[in-house]
Amino acid sequence: MTHIDSQGLVFVTESKSNGLIEDGGKKRVRRYLVAHQDEFVEVDTGTEYRFVHEVVSKTEGDLVVRFVLLKKARDENAIVPITNALDVSVRDMIISYGRR
Repeated sequence: MTHIDSQGLVFVTESKSNGLIEDGGKKRVRRYLVAHQDEFVEVDTGTEYRFVHEVVSKTEGDLVVRFVLLKKARDENAIVPITNALDVSVRDMIISYGRR
């Protein structure tokens, strides 16, 4: 990811459940989801994934990325794409993620 970012390119990929999110303290993605499960908001993404929670964090290599946690329903498991495109809409990020 760092190499792609250094070339000025945008990436969207899926985070592993053991990836780290920095939110005042480092948490694994799965633990972050549990701690923030009530913070999902309903958004018109143009897809079946209607519930969204976003967080900007640094990777272990100090790359700033945006985690976009997506759910079809509030009580379902989330998919967690990450991207270095911090200013792209959730809808455009989902479209890009779907193309991969």
